[in-house]
Amino acid sequence: MELIKQTLILLLLASATTALIYLIVVFVRLKTLLENLNKTTVEINSKLPSILENIEKASEQLADVASRAQSQFEMVQNLSDSIQSYFQRFKSVFSLDNSSKLEGLPPTLTKIFALVKAIRAVIAKLKT
Repeated sequence: MELIKQTLILLLLASATTALIYLIVVFVRLKTLLENLNKTTVEINSKLPSILENIEKASEQLADVASRAQSQFEMVQNLSDSIQSYFQRFKSVFSLDNSSKLEGLPPTLTKIFALVKAIRAVIAKLKT
């Protein structure tokens, strides 16, 4: 019986020693992992201000580009509206409707269109 007790104590001691060695290995690996994590964190923290600065610059440039694009779009829209308006007035000058208005056109175009209307009126009277 004494031999069984001693054997069990030796087995328990061997198991405890093995567990202790295993824990030492785990803690050594954990220490290495934490050291590497610390190095990585320090490196990221050192580069973070420049990264944030670059993001801020990119955001400002994007806002500037968007503003310019909006301005260009509005200019094209206004130009398109003007061209459409001139086209409608030009079309009305050559229509059979004598009540078309020439207001809002540049003075030179107004004179040309008035002349065209007068010629059309004369031609229309000569036909009748």
